[in-house]
Amino acid sequence: MMIKNVILSQFVTLLRSEMQFKLIDVTSEDHYQEHHIPGAVSMPSAYIERLAPVCLEKNELLVVYGEDIYDEAAQSAVERLQSLGFTQIILFPGGLEDYRRCMLPLGHVYRKAASI
Repeated sequence: MMIKNVILSQFVTLLRSEMQFKLIDVTSEDHYQEHHIPGAVSMPSAYIERLAPVCLEKNELLVVYGEDIYDEAAQSAVERLQSLGFTQIILFPGGLEDYRRCMLPLGHVYRKAASI
């Protein structure tokens, strides 16, 4: 099955639309906690086979991104999602790097300091 890719302008239009979709960040959990696109859920590429079947609906639209255009994790994650039976998948190959380049807001997860 062919993977549908979107460029940055298409991705931003999709984010601003009222279309329902799940935005999937396939970077590591640590990377996600530092920076991610607002609204994205963390699903590290290494855990796709374990998490996708319990966290995602097979018929929902998924938009997948990784760190940047050189990050093969996003492409690999899309292929594995397809092999699990997910059919509505869009890949944003520019990933977080393209998004950041346009100075769009980033999400962060702030950790509380451990209690002594």
